[in-house]
Amino acid sequence: MVEDKDRPGFFKDYHRAVRKAISNDQFNEFSKLKTNDDRIRFCFSLPAIHDIDIKPYFRGKSEKEALEKKEAGNKCFGRKNNLEALRLYSQAVVKAPVPSGKYWKLIKESADPKKMTMYAICLANRSAALYHLREYHYCVKDIDEALEHHYPKELKYKLYKRKARLLSHMKQHVEARDAYRQALKWLDWAKMEREKRIEHQTDIQKWLKMYETGKVVKNWDIPECYIEHPPVIPELTGGRNERFLSASKKIDIHYDNNMGRYAVASEDIEPGDVLVTEQPFASVLNREEFGSHCQKCFKTTKAPIPCKKCSSVLFCSVECRQSSYFHTIECPILDLLVGSGMSINCFLALRLVTQKPVSYFLSTGNHQQQGGVRPQRLHAPVQPGVSLSVPHRRGSLPSLRHDCLPHQGTEEDQVL
Repeated sequence: MVEDKDRPGFFKDYHRAVRKAISNDQFNEFSKLKTNDDRIRFCFSLPAIHDIDIKPYFRGKSEKEALEKKEAGNKCFGRKNNLEALRLYSQAVVKAPVPSGKYWKLIKESADPKKMTMYAICLANRSAALYHLREYHYCVKDIDEALEHHYPKELKYKLYKRKARLLSHMKQHVEARDAYRQALKWLDWAKMEREKRIEHQTDIQKWLKMYETGKVVKNWDIPECYIEHPPVIPELTGGRNERFLSASKKIDIHYDNNMGRYAVASEDIEPGDVLVTEQPFASVLNREEFGSHCQKCFKTTKAPIPCKKCSSVLFCSVECRQSSYFHTIECPILDLLVGSGMSINCFLALRLVTQKPVSYFLSTGNHQQQGGVRPQRLHAPVQPGVSLSVPHRRGSLPSLRHDCLPHQGTEEDQVL
């Protein structure tokens, strides 16, 4: 991993140019300012601040690149090189325009059927590679996503048949039966010779008869290898601490004037005991992992789901994409920020803000001004016993008051 201090980017050159252009008198003037608002206004008044030509940079979708990757994947799939086909199809999925929002309106106006269906076709092709690799869990997800995004109706019977077969492998027979019924329904739209249509009808009806006559075992014994288990946060050993809700009862927090706060064992602790578990309030994926890990949960994924607008980030599932509110804010500027050489700590600071809508922070501020719950102090209080008697909750983080800031003359800016 590249250290942040060694990371290339245009901001370091920009900073050096601005620093060189500022006189000692201007530095002294800046040091006397009392508020962040005044500091920002002062910086924007400097001519050197505006002597940089930052051009928009955004890695969007490309139908041409998606088509190239898809065709390369088709060649590998034809040679039964399914792993390489999977890699190429995934690249095609990421680059393919996703029919949604304003972009979908433009696609419909262009009346170009290739643009309307490229994303869905790339997903469907990838599902075929996943099927042969026995990655049935991912295969089902790709089929469902393709069907949600305007897969050609004359080809839908193929996807439903594939879905039915893999659900049969997974012993999910009720769902498999329903998929066969859908395949039979969409077969009417297929463009094929009469003999071929009859062949498909016969095959589908054979399977439906097996399900309807009870010759197929009901859904009860799904093989372990076909189940994707979600990440599990381990249980706290000994139960939850009443004051520190993310900690075990086996530890407690004490305080004295010399050491401040510190943890002590309230019971015997055995090797392997889980003492603290907590979901991060904000987290950021290392940019070196953008091409292989989910932006939301950080899992590696064999069949990534892309952002609907950019081609810079991946998600492991539609659910993670839908729950990543932060990316709706960061998406248009992410590539520019990466190009600036922005550090991981700066990205984390940004994520603290982008993961919630503006209304969330405004309502928090209004609540405080109206006499609601006051932000908790970060430093050790004069009466530590009072603070330690109050449950510490993860969700109170946005309201924390940074008490180091008043000493630097920024009392008005102390609430995040």
